[in-house]
Amino acid sequence: MKGLVIFEALVNNRPATILLDNGTGRTVVDTRFAQRAGIPISQTAAKALTGSAEIATFRTGRTVLDVPNAFTLTSELASFDLRQMSQALGRQIDAVLGSDAVNLMAVMLQPDKKQVAFLPSGSIKLDGPDIARLPLLPGNVVEATINGHKVRLLVDFGYSGAVRLSDAAWKQVAGGSEKGTAVQNGITADGTALRSRVATGALRIGSISSQTAPIASGYVPVGASDGLLGSGFFLQGTSVVDGPARQVMLIVRQTNQGPPARPE
Repeated sequence: MKGLVIFEALVNNRPATILLDNGTGRTVVDTRFAQRAGIPISQTAAKALTGSAEIATFRTGRTVLDVPNAFTLTSELASFDLRQMSQALGRQIDAVLGSDAVNLMAVMLQPDKKQVAFLPSGSIKLDGPDIARLPLLPGNVVEATINGHKVRLLVDFGYSGAVRLSDAAWKQVAGGSEKGTAVQNGITADGTALRSRVATGALRIGSISSQTAPIASGYVPVGASDGLLGSGFFLQGTSVVDGPARQVMLIVRQTNQGPPARPE
């Protein structure tokens, strides 16, 4: 939905709609959903940065998030109001599956079948001439070049675009902060629409290349990355991100529009 991966699961045995977002450090449950499900919530608020603002977050008591036939997460989770995110997406979001869970397994996206699978690390074997393999560096980072400039991109399913760069990387790649077309290019956890400048560029990641990849500006990096590699890249064909195995595998769909192009 709107370039993001949303699936159904159970939270404390209640049906819930979950957003896949490994860019979020902790799995989050909507505060109103938690209250309806009888999940205890702490009275002391902390603050979390969503990318555009600080929001109040709380800690839940023991919560069970069950994805049938895949995995069960039993833990104290973070909780905050996801109402604005739901409004921005046009669908109720009850929880966000974060990197605390996603980074422990292999995630397989099959957009043609509208399926996401969560499997043990190393259990997905893809072979053939159309398979591209990319090393996944510590911190879920892949190395890429854009217009001949090397960049480090953080894999983030919660970003709906293909590539979003920090202002510094954007100026280096695009040649100036005012290049490109101003557009809305993503939604933060508090529902804020992100606005960027977007231009096409020559993107190469491993053996995959595209001469017309949409490159956006505006990412504020946390850590050693120069930007984000989002679902707009991974949903071009079947893809697997296996965090523990430090590997990304892609079966690239043949297309003349957007990234990625076929492996060379």
